[in-house]
Amino acid sequence: MRSTQANGDLSGVATGGGLAVSRPSGRRPYVVRVIPLAGTNFLGGPSPTALMVIADPEHEPQPDREALRCLYGLTRNEARGALRVVDGMGRAPIAEERQAELVRLLPGGLSATRRIRHGDDGD
Repeated sequence: MRSTQANGDLSGVATGGGLAVSRPSGRRPYVVRVIPLAGTNFLGGPSPTALMVIADPEHEPQPDREALRCLYGLTRNEARGALRVVDGMGRAPIAEERQAELVRLLPGGLSATRRIRHGDDGD
């Protein structure tokens, strides 16, 4: 179980926190977020109150690639990588996939970038 701090920011205002709750099934963990709220007790005094939100990422729709690009200023490849992260893919598989893509692209692209030397082009 991973968690984030719920201390608050520099203003002293509590900002809440979150944690990931692992599943025995191995599926993506639940995301639990705790948000402090201002509340009053039956006497009108302050009462510690919080809202707890539990999200199941298995049932959340995947973000739209174009929306990610617009919101965060990502390139197409960066947005594609971000979606793979959302799908639970780790850094190593994503890096391997990118490396394989680079190996496929480079041979054809490199021939277009070669400099022609004078005398080598038959003139």
